Amino acid sequence: MGTYWIIRADFQNQSFHKSSLDKKVISVLQQYDSTFSDWRDNSELGKLLPHMTKWQKSSSLFQQGLLFSKYFYKMSDQYFDITVGAVLKNLRKEPIGLNHLKIKNNMFRFTKHPAHLTFNGFVKGMAIGQIVKEFEKLNIKNYFIDGGGGNIALKGEHWGIFHSYNLKKSDSTYFISKSALFQGKRKHIIGDDESTQIVSTTICELKKDPVFTGALSDALSTLRILTKNIADDLLKECIVI
Repeated sequence: MGTYWIIRADFQNQSFHKSSLDKKVISVLQQYDSTFSDWRDNSELGKLLPHMTKWQKSSSLFQQGLLFSKYFYKMSDQYFDITVGAVLKNLRKEPIGLNHLKIKNNMFRFTKHPAHLTFNGFVKGMAIGQIVKEFEKLNIKNYFIDGGGGNIALKGEHWGIFHSYNLKKSDSTYFISKSALFQGKRKHIIGDDESTQIVSTTICELKKDPVFTGALSDALSTLRILTKNIADDLLKECIVI
């Protein structure tokens, strides 16, 4: 998914077949990359993009990405916007926004062609959440999942990062997202001052679905760079730093 990954787990005297677990994690990452990549022409996004104004059937994962995107777009007063990808690719001067996105069952269409979509760290957070789901199914209670340093999920007793953020070691799973705005590149929000370098960190404690929580942590850390006018509902599960 365009970055390095570090995944560590302490099995606490549990017996696991390492290669099977490795294959499961890699299959999750490959699924997300083949679905949302905006640099692979053969990704699902690449194949769907030319026909965005027609009703199209998509995979359940792509549909989930669209639903989350539209939810965050609405709840953030339209700041979080995957159609900003057209601006980053110099295809439009302004993003068209997700009010043009229509979703029905497993079908979707845009009433105006977005020119380009970019999901980026947002779906990386979803992928981390999916790996958390797989670990929890196997009753793994101590793990550290890092997708490129900007999206992290961790649980257990052995990770020094707990001290860095003054978190209590517990049975809770935390999602940590750090977003930087630099030169306006590859972000869901275009900054007014593209030379500004800002890092915004959000920590979300897992209380709902981990795939949603992973997406939420990244969306919020990105949003908080440019605006404080974020719906309270998006912050209920998060620790703002």
